[in-house]
Amino acid sequence: MKQLSLVRPLAAMLLTAIVMWCMALEAQQANGATAKERMKNFDYLVGTWSCAHQVGDFSGKYTTRYEKVLGDLWLKETYDFPPKQFGDNPGAVRAEALIGYDERRGQFVRLFPHSHERYW
Repeated sequence: MKQLSLVRPLAAMLLTAIVMWCMALEAQQANGATAKERMKNFDYLVGTWSCAHQVGDFSGKYTTRYEKVLGDLWLKETYDFPPKQFGDNPGAVRAEALIGYDERRGQFVRLFPHSHERYW
């Protein structure tokens, strides 16, 4: 009888180990996606968008354009803010961002400079 009582806990431990192994394998396969495969997730953004923003009393309209560049490995965003739509700046502002996937680091990266000598 004592041997039978150990079967259930051992079976439960074995089943748990198999489930965890399957989950780890699936995560590893998902992490192994290439940059090009990861960037396909953003295909729906490609095109020109009319946008509006409001932060407190500050609001305005602008245009955003998305396009795939550099062999479809990067998504280029172009923001065009008309005059007096970007804080205290009286002139128009253009900003461009590049979004890509760094396979070595396993994460997305973004560089975002704009026409008033700032970037983040």
